[in-house]
Amino acid sequence: MTFKNIIDRRRVLLGLAAASTAAAAPAGAESKLAETPDLVNLGDALPDVTARFIDARDKRAANETVAAKVWPRAPEEILLCAQGSLPERDIAGRGLPRPWGKRGIERVRDYVPPSVILTMIEGHKAKISHILGTKSNRGLKGEQMWLGRMEAALPLSEQYCAQIERIRSASGYSAAYVAETRARETLKTHVNSIMNFEPRTMEGVVIQAQAVMAWQSVDAFLRHMDVDAWDWPAKMAASVLAQGGSA
Repeated sequence: MTFKNIIDRRRVLLGLAAASTAAAAPAGAESKLAETPDLVNLGDALPDVTARFIDARDKRAANETVAAKVWPRAPEEILLCAQGSLPERDIAGRGLPRPWGKRGIERVRDYVPPSVILTMIEGHKAKISHILGTKSNRGLKGEQMWLGRMEAALPLSEQYCAQIERIRSASGYSAAYVAETRARETLKTHVNSIMNFEPRTMEGVVIQAQAVMAWQSVDAFLRHMDVDAWDWPAKMAASVLAQGGSA
């Protein structure tokens, strides 16, 4: 740490102390600067915008929890990696791993939906018909075996897919997810509007700090994926330093 760093830090702290004192002065007291009214209005509205997002987030999470208790696992008979097969997922779209192989390694398996099984059944029937028209009948047993497996798997796949659709529809999860997404976008737009200001006073800096904290109510993964929000902490830091240097 250099002597210059210490001096600069002391200067900023003295400036912030002076700015904070000015911001805390009674309403009737003289002030060289007043905060931008639009920024103050955005700050006043922030708690309500944040509360609406948290409410939508919690409702979606509650729906997800209820659905998870009755969400079925795909039958072993329909677990197959084939063209058109789908990974087994929960109601939120997260993969559902299960032990696989001799070592029991956890991995997400694919299952075959009814439409794919029907296509496979028709394919095996066509191959059997072709083989029966040859002299050797080579591959007949294998095709007959797979035809039998797919015909047995079809009703299981139909039951499984119908069950997850019933649960998805009854849970209201899709509507709750859309509501949360809209509320999160509203919060993001509101916070972004706040962070685009250059505060004139410590009051504005506090509003920006509150906005950054409000954004923390969003899931960490979603915050990380939202590149527009990456520079908000840096903007707030710049606002703090600007106040410290303006005293």
